[in-house]
Amino acid sequence: MGELPKNRQMIGASRSAIALAATTLACVMTVPGAASSSHADPPRIVPWHLIGNVGLGMSRARVERAYGRGTPATPLRDAPAWVYRGRGAIRVEYDLGGDVVTVETTSAAYASRSGIHVGLALPPRLCGFVNYRCKHTWHGFAYESDYRTWERVSKGGRYVRYYVELELGARNAVRRITLARYLQCPRGEYEIRNACRKPPRGQDFRFYFPPPPGLRFCELPGGPGNFLAASPGVPCRVAAEVESKLSMCFSKTRCTVEGFRCIAEWGGRYDLPFSYTHHAICVRDASHRVVWDGG
Repeated sequence: MGELPKNRQMIGASRSAIALAATTLACVMTVPGAASSSHADPPRIVPWHLIGNVGLGMSRARVERAYGRGTPATPLRDAPAWVYRGRGAIRVEYDLGGDVVTVETTSAAYASRSGIHVGLALPPRLCGFVNYRCKHTWHGFAYESDYRTWERVSKGGRYVRYYVELELGARNAVRRITLARYLQCPRGEYEIRNACRKPPRGQDFRFYFPPPPGLRFCELPGGPGNFLAASPGVPCRVAAEVESKLSMCFSKTRCTVEGFRCIAEWGGRYDLPFSYTHHAICVRDASHRVVWDGG
């Protein structure tokens, strides 16, 4: 087992959204547009970097040669994402360079040679003691009881790490499989625009974690975890204007600000007001997004 990714909160914040996402992905299967033949989408999971024919680090052009254009993924999460259809449905997030950084599925159509697939029952079994704590382990995975997930990290290069998460649903059956790529940078360096770099002089990186895939920070993370991020096509001054005017919507769960449709979200819930969540996802279109977190 390697060290779990520092940007766990970016992954963990959307765990509960999967209950809604599973329904959406099932519906996508009947929507025309991103059609592909099954021979271009093998029913495989290759540990731990590929589902079907979508692999971590692949370019968007390569993915869409196989699957056609994706459809925007819903429900909204911090990172822009697209759903591709083949034997099942695959949700993909891209980094700023247009390469796959996260790939996941809630479809039982894909499986690893060892038999890992959506629907597999994986109840926590007898635990062993690690650092005086009870720890459930299985085939290199460790069980995280707070999230009901089996997690594993493997090495993909000098700094590259592959993170796999098996999220459990009803009756301890796997309901979602997520593969993600991140960098485990040496001390004093941080993952900035897909590379390990030293922080720019004068900037406070004490609380740094990477932004949601496909976005860049307009305000770096602070001690409480607060940040402001936006798509490359959104100037930071516009993102700041959106943030400042959200205060007029604090008693609401959604509103329109500066042409952006904003929704309050926290832990996969969308029914709580901005005053509670202190977290907003604002979208104008597929390439213009602002994400604010008040910490």
